[in-house]
Amino acid sequence: MFNVLLEFDKDILIFINTTTSNPIFDYIMPKFDNPTNWIPLLLALWIYTCIKDKQNRLKLLILLPITILFCDQIGGFIKDFHLRDRPWFALGTDVINHLGGNGGKHLSFPSNHAFNITGVSFLFGNVY
Repeated sequence: MFNVLLEFDKDILIFINTTTSNPIFDYIMPKFDNPTNWIPLLLALWIYTCIKDKQNRLKLLILLPITILFCDQIGGFIKDFHLRDRPWFALGTDVINHLGGNGGKHLSFPSNHAFNITGVSFLFGNVY
């Protein structure tokens, strides 16, 4: 059963990677690989929200950094078990259209980007 799930996961990845690949995405998506391109935008949004929303200011000032720290540390702890290689490394760049950096070859699961955004979304969903 587990092998069926892994094969299904691989097929979905290859389908998305090959069918959605285009010059526009190939230019835009690598920008998200470098945190210096998107962290300032998120910081500006957080500061703006803290300034404008006086009712939830204290919650956001305290809970957002704690949420990101917690998610990042838990994700890093799980990655130390080396559960799964990154798809571009496991399948090879001849199968995958790889646009990002080459770091963390053996640190695929969990995605800290996804873990942090999910934690922040959960926080904002509860606050608002």
